[in-house]
Amino acid sequence: MKENSFNETGMVSPGAPTLTGSEGYGQKNQDNQLVADAKKRLVDSTTQPLFEGKETGKHYLVYISETQGHQVSVSTIMEDYKSDGLVNPKPAYQRPAGQHSPKVQKGILLDFLCGERVGTIVLYQPENRYQQELVDGGQRVDIIRKFVNSKLTLSGQQAAKFWAYYLPDIIRGHEQKQDESLQLECNKLLKAIGTNKNVPVVRFDGLPYNVRQNIKKLTFDVKVISQIVFKCIEDGTKLTYTCGDYDESKVIEMVRAKFNKLNLQQKPVQPIHQIWGSRDEYNIKSRGYIETYPAIMSAFGYDLEEDGSTKDEEVTRTFNDLLVRSMLGFDEKVKWGLGIQKVAENLLDAVYDDEIPAQPNAFGFIDFMKTRLGKVFSSKFGDKNNNVRKVELAREMVGVGQKAVMQRLFILSLMEFWMYLKENNKSSKYMSGETLYDSMYNYVELLSKVISTVTMRTMEKEDYGKADKPLKKYGLMGMYETNQKLFDNLIRLGGHSQKDHVLVKPTLRSIVELVDEYTI
Repeated sequence: MKENSFNETGMVSPGAPTLTGSEGYGQKNQDNQLVADAKKRLVDSTTQPLFEGKETGKHYLVYISETQGHQVSVSTIMEDYKSDGLVNPKPAYQRPAGQHSPKVQKGILLDFLCGERVGTIVLYQPENRYQQELVDGGQRVDIIRKFVNSKLTLSGQQAAKFWAYYLPDIIRGHEQKQDESLQLECNKLLKAIGTNKNVPVVRFDGLPYNVRQNIKKLTFDVKVISQIVFKCIEDGTKLTYTCGDYDESKVIEMVRAKFNKLNLQQKPVQPIHQIWGSRDEYNIKSRGYIETYPAIMSAFGYDLEEDGSTKDEEVTRTFNDLLVRSMLGFDEKVKWGLGIQKVAENLLDAVYDDEIPAQPNAFGFIDFMKTRLGKVFSSKFGDKNNNVRKVELAREMVGVGQKAVMQRLFILSLMEFWMYLKENNKSSKYMSGETLYDSMYNYVELLSKVISTVTMRTMEKEDYGKADKPLKKYGLMGMYETNQKLFDNLIRLGGHSQKDHVLVKPTLRSIVELVDEYTI
């Protein structure tokens, strides 16, 4: 009997037996069932970012076609990688610059300058647009730009490795006779390297001309995304603009998620940086608020130098994390107590992008913060105890320990206050159009003091009345004694436990209503 054999294309060779009659029919049915089962399993799985067609109910997945691009030099990056250049380095899905620590940035820079491979730059060429977009490589491009602009330097052992690598160029400059200026530069540098106690710092504008030119010629490998296609996994057809299944919002969402993944494949960054870098709608809103209205940050204890420093980047990321998690919590996207790592991962995976809740939600609150609460946190007001006082959170709110938990509770309570005003037509007590009454300032001050009682979570109840604790210090004992269970629930939330999730919104709504009763 002749053995079955297969040619290179996987087809049965002429000498092999063929299936006929019922045997072939049964085999075909079995094959069809295998395919059907596989497709059903994938459609039912939550691990694939499939979207369902609006008209046929078929399921589509994004595919990307890449081509090899021309290598890009440092010189080209400096000339063309800008908002109005040939390559947009900051499309919507690109993380902000400065995601890596200075140590990591310098390590990447040194490897690149000394001939090591530090990854491929990936560009996308949108249809009918002259400008390409930088998908992957934003951090590397930023590092190169910083170095060429002399905002990133190398010292110590890193500088020694650099000088060793470029020593032949320096020697050539020293030995040549045509350019006296270059010769003097190289002579001076050789003397510094050979006689100084410390190895000279590497600063781009301090390098000899020939070294600078050689660095500008260094290149990155490039890949260009030439086509983005959505294919139906059931029958392999391609999705087009005219297809009834076409859903623009889903297409944009999936492309952005895909590019996010490409952009973040190699990310030695902390979760808080991931949250800052993701392009979730909540993040877009909160970042826009932080960058435009920084006054509230100061009230929460985050002060900006406003000099473009790394510290300012870290502060804005931290506050963005606080606001994003509060917004997601208010819209019931995340449970109380969910860790920052998981929130960051979900944001990167676009878990929260599927459905933005209908108004009213946290998005409306951001506008409320801009038009109303922004004034509260940046204005001054008078009351019976102080002649003039800027509204501040209670001292515990900017202390240590449970700082982030209390701040989130405070923001969530302000969100509930906003909802309370809308649902009960109470706005006239606190404002008239753009004008805020003293009652608004008093309300925010009292609310912050009530929330500060969360610091008592680890205390015994007999110590609640001590003079240096919030209840006594802020004159809240009477309020506590008549609403003890409510305060106990609030204090319990300081434990940040997921099992207390059901307590968060009703407890804060009751706190909001109670503070309203006490506000004059």
